[in-house]
Amino acid sequence: MSFVTTALGVDPNLYRHGAILVNAAGDRFADELASPAERVTEQLGGMAYVLLDSSIAERFNAWPHFVSTAPGLAYAYMADYRRSRSDIFHEAASIAELAKTLRIPPERLERTVTEANARSIANRLGLTHPPYIALGPIKAYIVLTDGGLAVTERLEVTGTDSRLIPGLFAAGSAGQGGLILNGHGHHLGWAFVSGRIAGRNAALNRHA
Repeated sequence: MSFVTTALGVDPNLYRHGAILVNAAGDRFADELASPAERVTEQLGGMAYVLLDSSIAERFNAWPHFVSTAPGLAYAYMADYRRSRSDIFHEAASIAELAKTLRIPPERLERTVTEANARSIANRLGLTHPPYIALGPIKAYIVLTDGGLAVTERLEVTGTDSRLIPGLFAAGSAGQGGLILNGHGHHLGWAFVSGRIAGRNAALNRHA
């Protein structure tokens, strides 16, 4: 549970049910359903907060509405965050009080929520039921170079002009040549094979 509530992203379904993502200034900065993690790094302090109300929180306390997951291993619900992540689980009776807890200008966060609610009326969503909850700060990290660098069949790295970079070879996640590997174990298999290919060709190149 510690891993599921620490190193994984918020499930998009939370945003579909009305939760919003704001930065440390209290502003929305991206479409929550369009890869918002890419924009988090551009925000003040490289962080953001997920805002929701008690109605959304209640729904995300049982399957199939989970907050985060390691597929096939565990699912984390709002109760799990409340119990095990008091450092990033914030709750208050009003948006203004929540803003003070997060050190965000209250009037700015109130305006953001009001605007978000106005746009959500047609979908019967919005943050209207106190108490209000914020998860965060949350940050975005790049943990691997999925797709890797452009390489030849000998795993020689090529530049943006498609020319070889002398003496540079790639293997593993860095040497996938744009291929995305889906499924458990595939990255390990490619690491073994590509390491052997790149190592052999690097050795031949050294003695050429």
